[in-house]
Amino acid sequence: MSSFWEAIATKLNTPVIILALGAILLILSSSSDAKIGHISIQILTNTTSRLALTISAFALLSIGSLGALKSFGITIFSPRNTVNSRRKVISKSIQLMNSAKQNIICFTGDLSWTNDCHETLINIANSGRSIRILCKDPIAEQAKQNVHKYLHQPGISIRYYTYVLDPDLRGFMIDPQSTKHAFLIEKKHRIKGYDYQRDGTTGNTKNYRYWGQEYRGEADLSIIVPISKLFAALWELSPKATLIRDEEWERTENMLRKIEQYAKAKIKVKTVNLSDLKPLYRFIPEKRYENIQKLARRLEKHNIPLWKTFSIETPDYKKVIPPPIVEKNHGNLTIVDGLIRAYYSRQVGKMEITVCILEDVSEPLPGQPWNWSEVRLVREHSYTREENFQNYNPNYWRDISSFEDELI
Repeated sequence: MSSFWEAIATKLNTPVIILALGAILLILSSSSDAKIGHISIQILTNTTSRLALTISAFALLSIGSLGALKSFGITIFSPRNTVNSRRKVISKSIQLMNSAKQNIICFTGDLSWTNDCHETLINIANSGRSIRILCKDPIAEQAKQNVHKYLHQPGISIRYYTYVLDPDLRGFMIDPQSTKHAFLIEKKHRIKGYDYQRDGTTGNTKNYRYWGQEYRGEADLSIIVPISKLFAALWELSPKATLIRDEEWERTENMLRKIEQYAKAKIKVKTVNLSDLKPLYRFIPEKRYENIQKLARRLEKHNIPLWKTFSIETPDYKKVIPPPIVEKNHGNLTIVDGLIRAYYSRQVGKMEITVCILEDVSEPLPGQPWNWSEVRLVREHSYTREENFQNYNPNYWRDISSFEDELI
């Protein structure tokens, strides 16, 4: 048994203990049976078991990729209803998507396939039919452009797989609640096989072989039902798509000067020692700190240095986020905005941080700086400014919120 789990863990690049936990949770949870090939898996229905469904479905349904299923004796692709060239896969995909009456759900990677059926997707969305897409958080610029094409398109919703929760299934389903029609797609590098994604291999489509297999209604419920359940579980666990990018500093500098106290200040971006900074306020809501932790991990994943100027774009807005704002007074460096980012950097052992330094500000600070030992994580935002700021003077308040609104 241990070698079985080790093999699965290697395919998924996932710790064995997590997969084993998923299997245990499967057995203990209320469920109904569904079969894939010769293996029976549990399809969970209760809310608390959705994560167990996802983990266990990886082990018994995905195992790295559809092609890798063959090494475990699970047959997904067969001669029936199979196409075996990229041109035919695209043609069949367009034909089936156009036949959708209500909605389409998609498992995908970087959305590169949409370049061949963009007009079809837009026409479907504009006709009142919905499209939901699960994909990877795009790192490469081309992948980000693929997401951006649909980020603001009504009728198309995109979410990113969370952490290891990418089953490596590729394809889509049409009207899963009624028609139950699926088309699964497989891509294999001619030299590296199914492991090409592991080392980041990309390239011309001539380097790959493609397969697509159609699954229809009642005849293929043993495939369609678990995949539909898996999509539903992943959709609930996955965050809405946002795009994160490097941004130029100049725009934020111009916006900063609209704050009354900073109109004639000297402004520069500089890397400083964290030990030289002092916080102007001291309370950090735990929820906001958790968000900063997630953001830091994502920035590192996207190779964006902490905390240089970057942007986050959602379906509703685009927000440019500058480095923490620091005022220099009598040689002292005080954090006016961005305390949570500085606190996080200290907690993870960083020695330096990129900040925006303002000198010759027209008014004194609205309070006296605190020592780091007085900074506190708090559960709720239930404190007053007088409690958050030391010797608070409202006459010198900086309207940083107006600056941040301008950047949206």
